Amino acid sequence: KSYIEQQNTDPTSRWRGAIPDQYGLHQPGSAGGVLVRGVASYIHPDSKYHKHPELKQRIKLAAEQ
Repeated sequence: KSYIEQQNTDPTSRWRGAIPDQYGLHQPGSAGGVLVRGVASYIHPDSKYHKHPELKQRIKLAAEQ
């Protein structure tokens, strides 16, 4: 849930798909964290986000980063 809330979705941003840190900076690898956790949450049948359409879109955003 926190990754979805924090992920940069601004279509004009260079960092779209990544997650800013506490200073608003986007660190290398933050999009990778979205991918790892997002895919695990998307495919696990007991996950609240199992096959969730918004999570699928967020995974795609991270993959584009």
